Amino acid sequence: MLFRSAARLQALGAQDVTLALRHALAPDGAALQAAREHFVRVRPWLAPLEVLRDAQGAIEAVRFEQTRMLDGCLVHTGGFTEIAAHAVFKAVGRAVLDQDGALRRLSHEGERIRVDGCFRSALPGIYAGGDCVAARLGIGDALRHGERAARAIHADL
Repeated sequence: MLFRSAARLQALGAQDVTLALRHALAPDGAALQAAREHFVRVRPWLAPLEVLRDAQGAIEAVRFEQTRMLDGCLVHTGGFTEIAAHAVFKAVGRAVLDQDGALRRLSHEGERIRVDGCFRSALPGIYAGGDCVAARLGIGDALRHGERAARAIHADL
């Protein structure tokens, strides 16, 4: 889903599209090849910290902290990178705003959120897929999770 969105932005006329990822790409190289075919730049191992704005409030850049894997866990390195930007799109994965504590009440299986076959969580209106529900998924599997969850959302509405 993420790569498709980036490719769509490029097709709609964006001159430069950069996809920043907290983790590495799948080792099969398929995602990187798809990005190259659509002229999307991929920057792995970056966690977003803040959107930087100019004096008038327009988006200027995004500041990222560099990440890496350490003993099977994603960790921050303390290194920082800024990427110039005019627009920012965020795909929410593991971390979301949770002002009322509802997400803490989700059913869990270890660090993963328990979902049904349509990626519905125990909380009505909350769906989860990808890394939230299964460890070490390839991008193709995560995309399929998103597509199945989208169908369920559409049916539930």
